[in-house]
Amino acid sequence: MDRTTGVLLVRAAKAHRTVVAQHLAPVGLHVGQDLLLLELSRAEGMSQRQLADRLGVEQPTVGIALRRLEAAGFVQRRPAPDDARVRLVALTEQGRQTLQTIHSAWTAAEGLLTDRLTAKELGQLRRLLTAVTQSGPAPSGT
Repeated sequence: MDRTTGVLLVRAAKAHRTVVAQHLAPVGLHVGQDLLLLELSRAEGMSQRQLADRLGVEQPTVGIALRRLEAAGFVQRRPAPDDARVRLVALTEQGRQTLQTIHSAWTAAEGLLTDRLTAKELGQLRRLLTAVTQSGPAPSGT
């Protein structure tokens, strides 16, 4: 049981997140907040609902993360021009500056986790993981 594909994928993901967390902690970010900031860097001015959909998580989860990120100065929320009930989220300058730290953290994690693989093996791993994620179910929002 401890060598099933699912168990190995979970262990690999946990190892990756541990390394990323160690790099993000000094700038005041927690695991998961990096994904939200990266998503905002791709398309700023999204609603909380849009962010939740893109990240495959529940809206309240995004709301909690946004409150923390806003309090820490990484994001700002403002009313949508066409609907004052909707608040759009955007990176602040501090949030944009943190993107390089996030990219460095992810690069460091990949390096540590794949340093024993050859370039060919790394390419195979990426292709296999892509195939697994494309054949699996869509995120359920949890």
